[in-house]
Amino acid sequence: MSIWKCSNCGNEIPVNSKFCNHCGAQIAQSITCPDCGHIAPVGSRFCPECGHSFTIPAPKIDFHTHDEQNDDSLGWNFNDDEADDNAAPAPMPSLPEIRPDEPQRQAPREEFEPEPKPRRRSYGHIWAAILTVIILGVAAYVYLAATDTIRLRHAVTEIEQTEAELNLSPAEAAEVLRNTLGSESLNDVAFARQVEKSPEGLYQIAGLTYFTSPNGNSQLTAYTLSLDSVSQKWSVSRHATRKAQHYILCTDANTIFGSGKNIPCHVNSIQGKDYIFFAYALLPKPGSADASVILALYNVNTADIISMDYVGKAVERNGATVVMCQPINERHSPEAEFLQAQAQNANLIYLPTEADLANENASQAISRWLGQNKQSIDLVADGGIDVRLNIATYEMPLFVAEDANLTRIENQNLIIVATKQGAVMGYSKTKKRYFVVYAPRQESSSTQVRFLDDESVIIESEEVNFTFNPRNCTASAINTFFE
Repeated sequence: MSIWKCSNCGNEIPVNSKFCNHCGAQIAQSITCPDCGHIAPVGSRFCPECGHSFTIPAPKIDFHTHDEQNDDSLGWNFNDDEADDNAAPAPMPSLPEIRPDEPQRQAPREEFEPEPKPRRRSYGHIWAAILTVIILGVAAYVYLAATDTIRLRHAVTEIEQTEAELNLSPAEAAEVLRNTLGSESLNDVAFARQVEKSPEGLYQIAGLTYFTSPNGNSQLTAYTLSLDSVSQKWSVSRHATRKAQHYILCTDANTIFGSGKNIPCHVNSIQGKDYIFFAYALLPKPGSADASVILALYNVNTADIISMDYVGKAVERNGATVVMCQPINERHSPEAEFLQAQAQNANLIYLPTEADLANENASQAISRWLGQNKQSIDLVADGGIDVRLNIATYEMPLFVAEDANLTRIENQNLIIVATKQGAVMGYSKTKKRYFVVYAPRQESSSTQVRFLDDESVIIESEEVNFTFNPRNCTASAINTFFE
């Protein structure tokens, strides 16, 4: 029996095989003699007809190498037009089977093996705990809110029962204030008004009392009364006091604003705060002309008093007494703007014109100094050091240096005089200007003055002892001046 060998791989194959069972190459079934054309069986080495030696080893293989093929990435053969028509068609190369449920594996890379990714931590239990806490918090808030709502409904019911009974006129509110204070002999009720409820929901009355003693000491107190919802009794919840000395206290709205004006009044439209607007005047005692008009707002819930003081001198103008004055504590706030607007309607306030200021005499300059330096001189009287004074200067003469009724001292730069009424004035030789150094609240005849080596002026009066520094216009309290 003859043995066939594959001309492609050289391995032995069964006789009459059409394809190599080792490499899969196609096997030719016969050999044609190139000399005589006789067809010899596969495996013959010589032609049985003419004895020609077959130089090409049998069997002949019709096989195209990979370099001769024109194929795409999937192995399809595009050279069918060049194949032998008699040859059997080339088998389709088998493709790897891909299963959809198993991911295709890639060949491992020898040069680098990636490290496995770290396993992510699970925060599910943490978020579950946070969500639980939030749910419990919301439930607690809803429960407390419902409880407060029930309590509030009971409180509102009690207030509504009281509201039907409470509707006080100003006269009735004044009587409540008087009875609550229980001091009719010492206090006179200037006004009382029912106002907005307190933040706690209690009814409130705001009122003002005042008195003036025979020696001219006056006191003005604003009160807030609250009605207890259980006992139905009024009590003082807040109060604020203002005091004045050596003046006659006036709370008459007709004197300050004229007849027909609704003063005092309830104001709750300034930044939503609940105020009582009122005004009072400090009129001069006989022998004096200093006066003030004070416009104020009393906060019924905090007992704060916001005021604007117009300080000057009582003068006769158009047959009536007015206070020619200027504001000494101007501010920029909604409350201050409200008070400034009310000052335009006050008949007792007269704001001087430029002509009035140009014709201002010495007594008016003294009153102006007192109004502008009242708080500063109080600080000095309490021991203040280097308190800055508000010093205004004048071209017009405030005094005659040769007047025998003046106590006079002089150095190279200044002339300082003290009047019999206790006022101290000066004249700067370098600036050629007059100014007021000190004005007592009440007239005194014992003010003394002298210079120190540094040109500071020592002033000793019955009210206060201090040194005046003309270089920076400051005052400093001292105990005594004259040994």
